Amino acid sequence: MDAKPVPPKRGRPKSIDRDHVLHSAMRTYWGASTGHVSIAEVCRCADTSKAALYREFSGEDQLLAEALGLYYDRVLTPAYQLLEADGPAPKVLSTFVDIVMTDRDAAGMPKGCLLTKLRHSQMDAGPKLSRQIQESEAALITRWQTFVERSIANGTVATDLPSNLLAIYLEAQISLAMWRQSRGCDDETTREVLQLGLAAILPSADQHVSLRD
Repeated sequence: MDAKPVPPKRGRPKSIDRDHVLHSAMRTYWGASTGHVSIAEVCRCADTSKAALYREFSGEDQLLAEALGLYYDRVLTPAYQLLEADGPAPKVLSTFVDIVMTDRDAAGMPKGCLLTKLRHSQMDAGPKLSRQIQESEAALITRWQTFVERSIANGTVATDLPSNLLAIYLEAQISLAMWRQSRGCDDETTREVLQLGLAAILPSADQHVSLRD
């Protein structure tokens, strides 16, 4: 007698390694020149299928939003925590410039900033990614505003301008440096442009030397 055929197994396919896919997606988007690559390329780098990815993340908008959220937590937050350090503004800014201008090739990191790339990308961001971009930008500006207000209080920044306006200005300098870095501009020139931009908030006597020490 012939054996009865074994019916195919039913049920939801085995879930993917979500953390692995998310980390892989973050680095894939980060490494792209505009922060945007095809979903097929993301799947290839994460070694998963489109069907499995869409089951887990519902769509590219959610995947991009979560990848940016991971980037904010793992990359931006540790760097921007340097702004909380005690000390005069010139010293804190000098250390921050060194972090921003880290040799990415030596560190095994993609060049530029994923937030900056997605902010300036030509792609139409979905609602989830748009919200994540806005929240990330607002959080960074808040960190800069706290730094400015503390520096005014300790006398190492002298200005009559509103602290929130200076915070937006300072974050714009970082964004410019990251954009130049992602475009392959000369690192030394980018460092000098960044130093010049950040030094503008310092007392005039410190502007020419503080960030170069």
